[in-house]
Formats: sequence, C-alpha cells, structure tokens
Amino acid sequence: MLKRFIKYNRFFDIINFKESEFWFALIISIIFTVLLLTFGIYKNFNIFEDVISNSLLYMLSGMIGLLGFVLAGVAIMIGIIDPETSDRIDKSMKKEATEELLNHFEYFAFMLTVEVIYLLIIYFAVNSNLKILPLCIFIPLITWTIYTVLFNLFYAVSLVSNLVRIFSIIRTYKNISNTEKTFYNQCNEIRIDMLIKTLVDQYNISQDDFLKTLNKFAENEENSLEIQQYFESYYKKE
Repeated sequence: MLKRFIKYNRFFDIINFKESEFWFALIISIIFTVLLLTFGIYKNFNIFEDVISNSLLYMLSGMIGLLGFVLAGVAIMIGIIDPETSDRIDKSMKKEATEELLNHFEYFAFMLTVEVIYLLIIYFAVNSNLKILPLCIFIPLITWTIYTVLFNLFYAVSLVSNLVRIFSIIRTYKNISNTEKTFYNQCNEIRIDMLIKTLVDQYNISQDDFLKTLNKFAENEENSLEIQQYFESYYKKE
C-alpha cells in the first residue's frame, strides 16, 4: 500500500495546491475558525464543550460512513471494469488510469482511518480534565481539525466525479466496441455467404438439401429451434 502511495505521490494529496478540494477545505475552515473565535469558543470553552463533544461524535459517524462509501466505490469499479476495458482506457490515456483511480480510493480509506483515530483522540481530550491549550496552539488545532474533515468530504465528491468520468469513458468504449463487432459481423456474413454460394453452385447442391444439412448441425445446440428458424428465413428463396 505504501509503495503505491509513493508511486502516485498520494501523501501530498491532503496539501496539494493544484487540487480544488484543498482550496475549498482551506478557505471554509479558516472562515469557520474565525467565526468560532468570534463567538467566543476559546474564552467560553466550558459553554461550548458539550456542542464540541457532540460535533466530534457526528464527525466520527460521518467518517465511518464514508468508509462504507469507499468499499462500495471499489466494488463498483471492480464490477464494471473488466481487464479488456481497463487496458483500452490505460492505452488511450497513456497511463495506468484505472489503477490510479483505485489507488485514490485506497488512499481515501487510509485517510479516513487516520481521521477517525485523530477525532477519537480529540474527543477524549475534550471530555478529560486537561486544561485548555494556549491560544497559539488552539487556533491551528481547531483549524486543522475542521480542514481535515472538510477535505475528506470534498475528496469524496472528487472521487464521485472521477467515477462518473470513468463510467462515461467505459460507455463510449463499449459503444465503439459494439459498432466494431457489428461491422465485422456484417463482413463475416458477406464472406460466408459468398463461400456458401460458391460451394452450392460448384457441387450443384439444392437449397433444400443445404438447409437440411445446416439444420442437422444445429440440432445439438440449446436454442436449435431459433437457429433453424433463422436459417429458414435467411437462406430460403422467395
């Protein structure tokens, strides 16, 4: 797992300045911190203690719920992406796109686990007899706590967006593949018809004898009746 994180530079995702979820989480967490300080959360911490404790429990529940989202996302990815489709996507994007997306889910699960442990520690600290931290430590701590929760939420939104994009790509490839198969099937039917006509004409085989022989070969098939009806409608002369 750690090797894959290093391979895709996952450890820096939480502070990746190039990603929108970083900026959204950072800006909103700073606004929240300023508002909480304005409301007097530091000076009147005892008044806010119950609210903070309950909020931490809700956050814990949310992070655990997001772990279920990760498992569902991975199951969907594995279910819809077969090896052939994965290879075609990787070749078109010139990189291991499907493995990289799965690694996003893997990293997200890791981050959620760390977040749950972190929030548990904060929860027990808030409900302990420890004195409140100095303001210079309190502000960065509360900002970071809000930031990590928001980052995980926006990261989940980003993963959903990536899943939708992958679904769209897979649908496009399947449509192209079906079109190619239809074209090749048509070409094969023309080629087979030409070969049959040549053999029938060369050996003076009647159409009834040809259909009887063809239907005989189809008798052992599970859907022999449908096959024989198709042969009758396709090869029988008007």
